[in-house]
Amino acid sequence: MREKGIDYFENSVRATRAHRQYAIENPMGWLGYGEDVWGLTASDGPKDTTMVWNGEPRPFRTYSARGASMRYVNDDGTIAPTAAGGSLPFLPRETIRALMTMRDRYGSDLYTQYGFLDAFNPTYPTLTTRVSAGRVIPGKMWVDDDYLGIDQGPILLMAENLRTGMVWDLLKNNPHIVRGLRRAGFTGGWLDRAPPSTYFPVAPRAEADPKPSFRIVVMGSSSAEGAGPTDIANAWVNRYRAALQAIDPAIEVVNLARGGYTTYHMLPDDAPEKADRPQPDRTRNITRALALEPDAIIVAFTSNDRAYGYANEEQMENFEAVRKLAEARGVPVWFTTTTPRNLDDAARADQRAVAEALKARYGSRVLDFWTGVGLPDGTIDPRYDSGDHVHYNDAAHLVWFNRVMAARILETVRAQR
Repeated sequence: MREKGIDYFENSVRATRAHRQYAIENPMGWLGYGEDVWGLTASDGPKDTTMVWNGEPRPFRTYSARGASMRYVNDDGTIAPTAAGGSLPFLPRETIRALMTMRDRYGSDLYTQYGFLDAFNPTYPTLTTRVSAGRVIPGKMWVDDDYLGIDQGPILLMAENLRTGMVWDLLKNNPHIVRGLRRAGFTGGWLDRAPPSTYFPVAPRAEADPKPSFRIVVMGSSSAEGAGPTDIANAWVNRYRAALQAIDPAIEVVNLARGGYTTYHMLPDDAPEKADRPQPDRTRNITRALALEPDAIIVAFTSNDRAYGYANEEQMENFEAVRKLAEARGVPVWFTTTTPRNLDDAARADQRAVAEALKARYGSRVLDFWTGVGLPDGTIDPRYDSGDHVHYNDAAHLVWFNRVMAARILETVRAQR
């Protein structure tokens, strides 16, 4: 940004302006979009399915990280008011007008006791009334049932920043934040004017941590990151880390998983660009994983690829590309299967097919996350549903943890050395 002559604030102004302009241009022709109704961000949605809109098949999704950029668009007509509300200080006139318009146009169906419900979609009811979450208001919209604190919070915080700047001022005067930003190499603007944090003395630099005795890196999406359980400690990766460290405290499990990610996000830095597919995340992909010098890697992308409409063959190609890179460096890779998910019939069949293809190709290097947590039709067994019909609860994560432990990754790798 410094090279472009801008800072984080100006970058946010430009991003908000582009966000609004996307809704004005509305390239997919969704209902409701316009200069005063806009907002793409991570939110709930009506259903994981594909339907024809404006003559083209369009994927619709439940929870998803929605957004639009030059390279990648994830837009199914679902609007989240917090996207505009969280941008209040950057374009005050436009964001306030958007919030007021959404409240006035959709009334108590969208804005009720605790403010805005998470998301709404005016297009969806014109195609179907079948939903996985929320409800359809005939002739008007699909709307979520939930208020989310992580949505209401940014609206309140940014409204206060617009009014008084109080939240930002608290941050600027926090000596821990000031010192941390400076140590990270940030300079300029308010940070250069901040007082030195002398009343919180800097502790002597500790000696570098010893190299772990064994390091496993996990790449994946939301279930691997920890979504679903009521207690994050019960997520399968966290259980696995705790179990291994009970054997040897010097073992390290590094979790690079991120919610909403697909097998494209894990591809190497130099992977060729592919139209309408996300680019690799250089902080969480195979290049980054190998830079950590792991002893083993676990790959856990369980359903987002199919929910986004990617073909089975694409997923398998991406899995194989990562395996080849890792094993060329002498690092073995284990893959979790896909999991049941409440998608449409064709998508559930594809989910099952990818699970079977992984087992057939990689054999004992596959961790079975399918068996026992779904119903025969490929949907999530209600006993294991976290409640959002996408993620799995504490009991399911315990099943998966036990299967990862049963694979004896630690013992297998050590025995081969």
